Amino acid sequence: MNQVRLLYGVLVKPVSSFRAIAQRPSILIPYVVFLLLCVPASLELVRKVDWNAVYQRQITQDSSGPANSDAPPSQNSQLISARVERVHKYGVVVYVLQNAVIVLVAGFFFWLTFNALLGAGIRYSTVLSVVCYALA
Repeated sequence: MNQVRLLYGVLVKPVSSFRAIAQRPSILIPYVVFLLLCVPASLELVRKVDWNAVYQRQITQDSSGPANSDAPPSQNSQLISARVERVHKYGVVVYVLQNAVIVLVAGFFFWLTFNALLGAGIRYSTVLSVVCYALA
């Protein structure tokens, strides 16, 4: 089975698809598909959230932050503007990288659980492949 069929098969024939994935684990295509699916979600997140309000609330709730010091309000607004600008510049990249790390960590914990607690003797690449196909 090629990888595109496996991506489709995970939805319509999961048992046979995951058996095929376990026999020949492949990470690259489902991982890239998952990360590409994260891009529209991150664009929507960056666009929809009122980041000024988020950072204003964060500054006012932070007991050691500039809002509780003798900082003038103009300094707070400059700080908020700088943070919002960073979110708009790097938000998508950070969100995609964050999801990439989450996939790797989830794969590690599944691998650790399967091997240490259940004694399965499965390779990390196999578990990571299954996680990638399950998410994509």
